[in-house]
Amino acid sequence: IIGSPTAGWLTARMPSKQLLTISSTLGLLSSALYAVAPMYFFVLLSRLLTGISAGMEFATELTFIAKNTTQKERTTYLATVTAVNVLGFIMGPALGTLLALLNMNIFGYVVDQYNGPGWLLA
Repeated sequence: IIGSPTAGWLTARMPSKQLLTISSTLGLLSSALYAVAPMYFFVLLSRLLTGISAGMEFATELTFIAKNTTQKERTTYLATVTAVNVLGFIMGPALGTLLALLNMNIFGYVVDQYNGPGWLLA
């Protein structure tokens, strides 16, 4: 709702590479926040920022492909990027199930079923 329209507006105003760098950095920071969130509010904030980042990245990738491919190549590349995105939706719950088994420490932080996905993504 937020990331894709924002990325669409920004793609006309800045290079795709710069926009992808911004959205990837936002995703990294939001995953790190999720991993070390001291309170529930920060978990919610990190997930909001992750969603914005993901929306920005996907919209920017599709725009980049549309601008930089021939009409003959476009369908193949768009289908591949979309398939990888859908694969992530399929693999997410499977990885979440595996992360539910975690209970260890990394750099003094507890890594368990609640913050394991943040550590994996960061």
